Amino acid sequence: MMNELQKNFDPDIVGMYHGKLTSKEQYVISANWKNQIIKIMSATSAFGMGINVNNVTLIIHTTLPMSYDRYVQEIGRAGRLGQQSRAILFYSRSDIRILLTILSKGQER
Repeated sequence: MMNELQKNFDPDIVGMYHGKLTSKEQYVISANWKNQIIKIMSATSAFGMGINVNNVTLIIHTTLPMSYDRYVQEIGRAGRLGQQSRAILFYSRSDIRILLTILSKGQER
């Protein structure tokens, strides 16, 4: 996804955040997001924790979240200033099978 975003937008405004980044990388990317240097973020759910930015207007999920509650929390980060916002969820049958397998084994990541 990151490659496609960088092809279609100015690469300087596109960021990527995931749990395998170093603490320093996470800090820099978070600061650039909060300071509106990065305007488009490709991220795992690890990014949303502790991020309080008011100008988010679009959230796209490319897989199913682990629960409905998580999904509601994650999409709730958009539209905090009352502006029109959108949430888009892409998923496949294999996402459903994976989620059901994880949940049936009592493993929530």
